[in-house]
Amino acid sequence: MPGRRPHRDAFTLVEMLAVVVLLGLAASLGAVGLASADSHARFERAVAIALDADAQARLLARGGAPVRMVLEPDERGSDILIVKSDSRVRELSLPHGVHVAWIDPESGALLSEIRYDTLGQSPEYLLRASDGDRTQVWRITGLTGWAEELGPEVAR
Repeated sequence: MPGRRPHRDAFTLVEMLAVVVLLGLAASLGAVGLASADSHARFERAVAIALDADAQARLLARGGAPVRMVLEPDERGSDILIVKSDSRVRELSLPHGVHVAWIDPESGALLSEIRYDTLGQSPEYLLRASDGDRTQVWRITGLTGWAEELGPEVAR
């Protein structure tokens, strides 16, 4: 019949290339989203570990022995929080790429350790966490260990 196209059983090369390009674009967008979610999860986990270490140190100190918490790098360049008392040592590794620091809120000086008395109290300090993309700061009250998020630009 005139004007009628012949029957096709396959896709053309141009159609196949268009599908491959669209699938590649969708996959790359998904990979970027997953990498961002992983980075955010590592950051949140590091903050949770640091706040948990403070709580553990306070509980351990209430057992009657003074406790101190120190921060040391490991061989990979990650931070390790170490909670030390007379009888126990507890090491908590932070996720790779996330670094924490303790800051004196009055002077702005970096603190090398946090000391807890036998009541589980410490001086007030700021906890700064950063991973290269973002930095967040929390105020930790010395009396109770209450953590208040101050935001990214507070550290002096």
